Amino acid sequence: MGDSLGGFSRPTTPQSYEQNESGPTYQESSTPPTEVYMGAAKIYGQGKSFMDQFDAHEHAHHRSDNLFYPFASKQDWEIASWLCRSNLSMNSVDEFLSLELVRFYLL
Repeated sequence: MGDSLGGFSRPTTPQSYEQNESGPTYQESSTPPTEVYMGAAKIYGQGKSFMDQFDAHEHAHHRSDNLFYPFASKQDWEIASWLCRSNLSMNSVDEFLSLELVRFYLL
């Protein structure tokens, strides 16, 4: 394996660098080093992320005019944010959104 160092052995010099008096000198390469693991997973390209789909939506151009898109206003966003953070069931949220006062406000 290598020289004996107080019960430890020195690993052999990898072929990616040369050994000289001043220590290891790495060889310059234009490509980054690559380690190959047989049987490792493979990458077959990339799918669209959520933000890619969000930006590709037909109404995404409204984001440049409306900070709270896809909501119509800050108030609409606040209602949706509060409902999502509340412990209400989906049925209760639906009942709240079907109230005439809220439906009128959201129109």
